[in-house]
Amino acid sequence: MIGASVRSSPRAAARGSVVILSRAEVVRLPHWQGAFAGERKDHRLYELIEDTIHQGFDYRYFVIRDDRGEVRAIQPFFIVDQDLCAGTGRHVRSVVGLVRRLWPRFLRLRTLMVGCAGGEAHLDGQEQSHSATAEILAVSITRLARDLKAPLIVLKEFPAQYRDPLQCFVRHAF
Repeated sequence: MIGASVRSSPRAAARGSVVILSRAEVVRLPHWQGAFAGERKDHRLYELIEDTIHQGFDYRYFVIRDDRGEVRAIQPFFIVDQDLCAGTGRHVRSVVGLVRRLWPRFLRLRTLMVGCAGGEAHLDGQEQSHSATAEILAVSITRLARDLKAPLIVLKEFPAQYRDPLQCFVRHAF
C-alpha cells in the first residue's frame, strides 16, 4: 500500500489522504460495491476490464479518504509502459531495437493513466464532492506516481462534465 496525506494549504480547500490498493484489497471496502453507482457502468465494468484487457496493464485503485478517514471515492487507474516508437517506420524501429539490446527501456515511458482502460472515465462519489475529491488527488498524485516510478501522468478520457472539478490539476502544474 502506497499512501499520501494532504494537509491544509492555501490552494487545498479539501483535506484527506490517498492510498493505492490492488483490486483484491479494494473489493473488501464497503464503498466499492456502490462505486460509480450513478453511472451507466458501475464498479463491475472496472472488474470486467481488469479480467479481460491485459496488454501489460497494471491495474490499481486510488482510495481517497476525507480528513475523518472515511472513504470519499475510489478512482481506478492503470500503469502501462508506453513504447514511444510504436508509430514509427520500420527503419526507426530497427535502429531502436539495436539500442534496446543494450538499454531495454530506451524510448519506453512508464505512464500512470487515471481512468478506465476501456472507455471514458468518471469520478466516483457524490457530484457535489467531485471538486474536493479531485483536489485531494491532484495534491497527492505526483508523489504517488513517483513512488510507482511513473514519470508521466495522464487523465484519460474524462467527459466535459468533469472540466470544472478537474481544474485543480491545472493549478497543481498539470
